[in-house]
Amino acid sequence: MVRIYDPKEKIQGYTIEEMITTGNNSVSYAARASSGDKVFFKLYQSPSVRVPWYKPFVQHQEELKRRIESGPCRQFCYKFLGGFEHERKFHQVFEFLDKSHSLAQIFDKIRIRPTSVNWEQRELMAKVLVAGINQIHGAKIVHADLKPENVMLIEDPSIAMKYRLKIIDMDFSFFTDKKAPWDGHEGYFGTPGYMSPEHMTNKVPSPASDVFTLGMMLYQLLAQGHPYLYDDIEKYLPAYKAHAAAPAKLLGVPKAPAKGDVIADILHRCLHPDPARRPSAVDLHRALTGDGAGVIDDVELVRRREEEERKRRAEAERKAKEDEEHKKKLDEARGKEVERIAEEIRKRDEEERKKKEAEMVAARIVLASPDGATQSVGARVVFGRIVLAKFGDASKYAANEQFILDRSGDEWYIEACLNTPNDTMLNGELLTGRTKLTLGDKIGLGKAASKKTVLELTVRAE
Repeated sequence: MVRIYDPKEKIQGYTIEEMITTGNNSVSYAARASSGDKVFFKLYQSPSVRVPWYKPFVQHQEELKRRIESGPCRQFCYKFLGGFEHERKFHQVFEFLDKSHSLAQIFDKIRIRPTSVNWEQRELMAKVLVAGINQIHGAKIVHADLKPENVMLIEDPSIAMKYRLKIIDMDFSFFTDKKAPWDGHEGYFGTPGYMSPEHMTNKVPSPASDVFTLGMMLYQLLAQGHPYLYDDIEKYLPAYKAHAAAPAKLLGVPKAPAKGDVIADILHRCLHPDPARRPSAVDLHRALTGDGAGVIDDVELVRRREEEERKRRAEAERKAKEDEEHKKKLDEARGKEVERIAEEIRKRDEEERKKKEAEMVAARIVLASPDGATQSVGARVVFGRIVLAKFGDASKYAANEQFILDRSGDEWYIEACLNTPNDTMLNGELLTGRTKLTLGDKIGLGKAASKKTVLELTVRAE
């Protein structure tokens, strides 16, 4: 059931102000921290505490925060302020980006009035956006859900672009050097119109998948608009596979030393159906800034991608081998520990057995009732109603011959007599055959079927 917070409701020191959005896995709010600062407050409906990847997801958020804060990508990403569990649901708090517009709103302005955002602003936005994704990839993070709504532009008249850029909605971003916690449990998020071919074919998105989406966004900033405009989601994948996007036609002249033909060519390559044929964010940024390194042909691009893939596979194989060796050592250590514990138990049991056997080396034993009555035995005795009379009225339930105690050397045995109206029981179980006695054994009269006894005598040493 979806939990909805009301305005003015307080959760772990945060005061809810208003709901902002609801999604498939979360509900987001504007809230106030105890310090008075406005924050973006997120309540996760998924993962719930009941799913196996809940704790790994929480740990994933902590590592994501560390990676962003410890590198240059922190200047391009919103801040993770903290997370906590409340009412068995995970919550996370982020900085609130006030006085901001999403890139989607900028695109709306451009569609209505293209001159509302000049070429210089567009070019700067493109460079900063690509620089941000490049730094995110440098931290071995794949955003995996890039779209204009996840790029925020904060008003800042003091700079030429007029905005500072922040990339948001990264809680389901993942790492290139390890599996996402939800891998195998949930799919990877994406938005129609901005998903890569990998998203649409159920493959794990890669940095090249982010580049594909970047290409579609840069077409809208710098060229003739979205390269794939369809109202039917089924039309996207065939068009992607055919590389049906028209070559980019820039709407302005790039600032030198960047070259328009180089930028147009690399934007079209961003949309290549083969991830290995797409440029990296580094290549894209170099082309936009014109440092010369962005001009690469297909052969060099494929060579680079193949080399990167070879290194990635080699690293994955090395890590898998390392993990297998570690697992093998753990299994061996666990096996030795199990053997050690089993041997300790065996020795302890053997010591207990010998101790009990030693304790039973006695010339005489005593049968004692709970009320303190005792009967000393030093030789073979047949116990029946008469002998048991000293133990009270319960003796009337015994036969004339109920059971026999017999000594062999210094060991004592008990044997039930036949055809008795009530059973002879030893330690709560029906006595059958000749059985060796141990100190502490309980001899009783009763019914084995019901486990009830009317007389219970304990074997003790005299």
